[in-house]
Amino acid sequence: EIRDVPPGTCIARRGRSSEACWVLLAGRLQSIGSDGIFTEGTEIVDAESLRDSKATVSQFTVSALTSAELARIDKAKFIQTMANHEEFKSFLGFTEERPG
Repeated sequence: EIRDVPPGTCIARRGRSSEACWVLLAGRLQSIGSDGIFTEGTEIVDAESLRDSKATVSQFTVSALTSAELARIDKAKFIQTMANHEEFKSFLGFTEERPG
């Protein structure tokens, strides 16, 4: 799914559950880590959420520095797709561990 967001839009919040991976297509993002330091140049947000079916928490707060176009990869849909494609799942090293 492709989304256009205005400057200041929060994409991910540090410490909160991550339900998707975001890929920057156009614009600029900034991230803030646990050290409180702002970093520009973030292009992929919460990629680790797609590694397996375990619950994932965002490590950074990420927001749009400018108007931005983002591709959103929904974790649940990605996991469902991986369950049906053994070769791709193996290539990515994806595991189907179930949360708790």
